[in-house]
Amino acid sequence: MDIKDKLIELYDYVCHCYDKKLCLHCQRMSNNRKQNFTDQELITVYLFGILQQQFEIKQIHNYILNHWLSWFPDLPSYQAFNRRINLLTELFPVLVEDLFEQIETSNLVDDIKLMDAMPIILSAQKPDHGRVAKDIAGKGYCSSKNLYYHGLKLHVLAVKNIKALPVPQYVAASNAGAHDLQVAKRILPQLRNCSIYADKIYSDIPLKEELEEKQKLHLNTPVKRKKGQKHLAAADRYLSTAVSIVRGAPLGQPIESLFAWLQDKVKIHDATKVRSEAGALIHTFGKLAAAIWIFVFNY
Repeated sequence: MDIKDKLIELYDYVCHCYDKKLCLHCQRMSNNRKQNFTDQELITVYLFGILQQQFEIKQIHNYILNHWLSWFPDLPSYQAFNRRINLLTELFPVLVEDLFEQIETSNLVDDIKLMDAMPIILSAQKPDHGRVAKDIAGKGYCSSKNLYYHGLKLHVLAVKNIKALPVPQYVAASNAGAHDLQVAKRILPQLRNCSIYADKIYSDIPLKEELEEKQKLHLNTPVKRKKGQKHLAAADRYLSTAVSIVRGAPLGQPIESLFAWLQDKVKIHDATKVRSEAGALIHTFGKLAAAIWIFVFNY
């Protein structure tokens, strides 16, 4: 399939999803509700630009202007394009949800799920003075990168996939300072009869017992050392090792590999050019939608 066919396939999918779901989230009541450049074209252009390795809105607009203008003759100015894409913040989470439904499930280990969070970095300098998207962003720390930053966190619950990347099932965004376990508590009530493997930040014995009793849901984490405890008991070390094994090989790749794949494909970590709350949400869920499109359709 050449690039033109891929663009047509993407546009056809967006139009179908727009008519089915997305239109309910972007009703316009003004006299200017009928646009020459439609929302369907806007979403398609944005996603197509990311798929062509154009990761900033300015780059996407220039790419379409220079290479695909005959396909999108009503492409507005960059300022109008940027303003309109920021009005569609509610659409992209719905688009992500619909794309999740398109994922092939034959190789999934549905009763084994992985949970973790990844940073969306608005600023890595002087996070105490972060001014971008202050209502939804905050100061946080990413231990895997040893980095303090101002931004968001993307929380992901994924299903084990045999010999392949874990498949996202639920996602949620929070400010970077939110505790991972508190966000997870918004997702966990939706689950039944499965085992979740996560790192020790999700460790909570009363919650673990409640989930097992009420939902037959097993929350497995490495054992945390108690205050003042220098070494774990042998049984606790074995349990922590077992949890780590299930989170990685042999059943599939660890959830960190999914995060690395997202960064490689759509540069989701880097939101340093974002200057607004709407821009931060578009960056997070728009990039995620593009990545899941690659995942589903082997783009």
